[in-house]
Amino acid sequence: MKGNSSMSGINRRNFVSKSILGGLVVNSSPVQTLVELMVGKASVANAQTAPSEKKFVSIQQAGAPARWMFDLLLNPYDDNNFIVNPQMGTVFKAENNRYVETMYQLNTIKGLKLPPIWNFSLPKNGTSTQKMADALLNHVIHIRGIDIGVPAHLFAQQLSFTPPGAVRSTTALAAEISSAPFAAIDIGTRGYIFKSIYPLVSTSLVGGGQLLTELMQPFMNPTTVNNDANLKAALNNLSMEVEKAQHALDMEFVAGQPGFEGLLRSRNDLWKILRSRFPDPATEWNRLFDKYETLVKRAINSVYPGINDKVVGAPIADRTSDRFKNSHCLESNLVNSAGLDNLNSLITANSSVNGLANIFAVAEYALVNHLTSSISGGHAGINNLNFTPFKFQNFDEHTTGSVISLLMNTLSHAALGSCLMEFISVLKEKNMFKDTVIDVHSEFNRAPRKDLVGSDHGYHGGSTMILTGMQESGPMIIGDIMRDFARGNANDQYKGSWGNSAPMDALAGASLIPANKAATIAALLGVPSPTKTAYSVVSNNGGILDFAPGFSKGKIVG
Repeated sequence: MKGNSSMSGINRRNFVSKSILGGLVVNSSPVQTLVELMVGKASVANAQTAPSEKKFVSIQQAGAPARWMFDLLLNPYDDNNFIVNPQMGTVFKAENNRYVETMYQLNTIKGLKLPPIWNFSLPKNGTSTQKMADALLNHVIHIRGIDIGVPAHLFAQQLSFTPPGAVRSTTALAAEISSAPFAAIDIGTRGYIFKSIYPLVSTSLVGGGQLLTELMQPFMNPTTVNNDANLKAALNNLSMEVEKAQHALDMEFVAGQPGFEGLLRSRNDLWKILRSRFPDPATEWNRLFDKYETLVKRAINSVYPGINDKVVGAPIADRTSDRFKNSHCLESNLVNSAGLDNLNSLITANSSVNGLANIFAVAEYALVNHLTSSISGGHAGINNLNFTPFKFQNFDEHTTGSVISLLMNTLSHAALGSCLMEFISVLKEKNMFKDTVIDVHSEFNRAPRKDLVGSDHGYHGGSTMILTGMQESGPMIIGDIMRDFARGNANDQYKGSWGNSAPMDALAGASLIPANKAATIAALLGVPSPTKTAYSVVSNNGGILDFAPGFSKGKIVG
């Protein structure tokens, strides 16, 4: 039954519907939602009667950036069949103490061949750093070689949430079994879809400022200053509603419903919560946004070996040569203007990553305060660049050369990695990460061009990085990829092992599709698959994860 917990056949949403005054509009009233949240907090105060709820977090890299220098793990088992496309750089090659070209180089980390970024020390909250691999790698489930099937950004983005034949979106999977007041929250995700078999709706945050105040606005007095005093005033007017709520609990207990004794013992806790300070959205937004924005800026301004610890770029006089004219382009513009001899100077003190801090600030506040079990957010590339033609990094790199691509994407991925490390640290502290599934994805990957001028839509080779506390024994890497695939180009422009999907024995010669990813997320959340057209690549036996029957570690085919 939707929203059930082991406490009984009643859930917070149903409970509030039974207990709120008839004059209130059930399912939409802010007062109803607030009582629901408070009752929920009272119930979870009793650990014996309130099991943990699964959480889903979707982090979208909108525009499909190159990921072979980050979480697209193409050759982790050091397969001799692997073929490198020249556009696929993970570090720079030095010449005369300058970085002038890229190369695909992997480091051995925990027995696997991984991009060097996994060995980088990324900023943590405060002043310390930690290697990304130490913080994240054990929790990774990497699914690669997903045949998205469509080359258009919007359609591919939508497929990520609702593959063909799905009766519910991935964003609804945790929402449908949650008792949190907000079914789902979206922060700027492109192609976002929320589709449920129940009458649930998602809340979209569209403002550019105080997103937590925007989220909590229904509880605020619009004629006064938004602060937690307004919430307290609203709470103090709920006595009659709370009395009816408690009476409903008494009746459920008298009727012999199992598990409600703990709720009755929590009656005083309920009142304490109602009278206590609810986290002020404005204050919390400033704290959380500043925390994550500081991490973002520290990450993109840090120095990483093989990336920005030397002058980046061929000498300006050489950039018009056949050797360098493609690799040094940003959106078809040759970066050789005065003052940019060192391409590191593209990054300024004001450079950040569009939307990244917003996602994590809202996600931490909403999950920690049990406001929702489904969060989605989309971010773009680095902004405020020191380059007049383009002030921001476009992830859709059709005409961004290999040198600029490696520099920009490594820094933006480092910022994402730093935010993930902090966010997961908070979830671990709250004992929530074991029940959380984080999906880091883009609509598809990129097909690299061997002429070094950029990369095109790799819609036959999507991938995702899932992070969850259920996975603790090192990365699971699933999905076969082609050894060499030129996508029919007469000049073999897309040559190499860049992640194009391959037929798999486990799928009777078919390739992975978006529905497999959706089914895998469902399996991790412990809910039925949203689609009957595909199966999970992971088995979840009471929180013990393994390869699903027939699946094994990914390999290079051909």
